[in-house]
Amino acid sequence: MSLSVLRNYALLPLRMAGSIFGNCAMTIFHLIAPGKFFQAFLEDTGLQQDKKYLDCVQNSVGDIAFFWQRLKAMWFSNMQEANLTVEVGSPAPNPVLVRLSDGVECRLLDMAKAGRPLVINFGSCT
Repeated sequence: MSLSVLRNYALLPLRMAGSIFGNCAMTIFHLIAPGKFFQAFLEDTGLQQDKKYLDCVQNSVGDIAFFWQRLKAMWFSNMQEANLTVEVGSPAPNPVLVRLSDGVECRLLDMAKAGRPLVINFGSCT
């Protein structure tokens, strides 16, 4: 086990405590002042003009109905981060992907072709 993985596992309890605290705080804040968290988000991101498209998000941002789903997603994310084994000079990970064109599972490096760089865009369409 590499040193970075051991460090990540040592920090895992702190990350999980932070996730639990953040999730509870977000839920409580939403119950006390519904809409304030959403308004602060709109102001911080400058999305006031797109508010009509984001109104459906307003009531679910800190909704208690999504408490466990958010907590499970945070747990999964923290566990994924703890298992990272990235080292300089080590081979690149080759995760399983699903091709959007036909829904078939493939590996990331299957997309690479000789003479053409493989570009991975970690962006968002929203």
